[in-house]
Amino acid sequence: MGGRSRIDKGLNHYYCPLPERKFNNNYKNDVHCNMKRGLNIPTTDGVLWNKIIDILSDTMELKKNLTKMTTIGKLGKSEDLKVESKSIEDKIRKLLKVKSDIEKGLVEVETKKILQKYPSDEVYQSLRKTLTNSFNTTKSDIEKLRSSLQTIGDQQSWFLWIETFGKDISEKRHLPDPLKKVLLKSVLDCIIVDYAWKEKVHRLNISFKIPVFTGDPGEKYSLNIPVPSKTLGNQPDQLVPVETYSTVTDFARLRG
Repeated sequence: MGGRSRIDKGLNHYYCPLPERKFNNNYKNDVHCNMKRGLNIPTTDGVLWNKIIDILSDTMELKKNLTKMTTIGKLGKSEDLKVESKSIEDKIRKLLKVKSDIEKGLVEVETKKILQKYPSDEVYQSLRKTLTNSFNTTKSDIEKLRSSLQTIGDQQSWFLWIETFGKDISEKRHLPDPLKKVLLKSVLDCIIVDYAWKEKVHRLNISFKIPVFTGDPGEKYSLNIPVPSKTLGNQPDQLVPVETYSTVTDFARLRG
């Protein structure tokens, strides 16, 4: 997209610069663009900025899609996780006590072996094998529970981060333009604009760097945002005629 901003001539819009580039012979001739109408810069910027803020501050939607794309969130709600965490911690404490008792049993078995208190080596080997198997099983169970506890902690941390991120973003709606650019560069991958002649609307395809919306390949998340029509007069330096400024539609394909 190109942009012209000459307020004294009533010129303040985005446009496709492809015809200019082809005219100057500095662009591929086989590349085509069907966008023949301009987008009013203040209106377009306002629509995009407010929609991006709405999306990134919607923590419920962010959590839902993070759950779809990862294992985070599949364990349940925050309140349930607290109960589950306490239950796991109690199980770990009990298993640690069992593990300690088994270790003491193994020491006692080895001590009796040294003192030759077993009637046969088979008795010693049987006791040692049983206690060793119990020790390894208990140790494995403890490691699994600790891993589950870590996963719960990670989920709680992610959800807390999303809440903090959403709140922080929602407070940035009225940032000055230079700071808006900094924020947009950190969260956006690109914005692709095209024009639907049948519906007579521009479509703004927004691609995020972070997972915001998910769907099957080829599917798009769309939401129509009506904007009052504005007329852009033809300008002396404008190669492509501009007629009535179309209703802007936010047709956002949001991907991370």
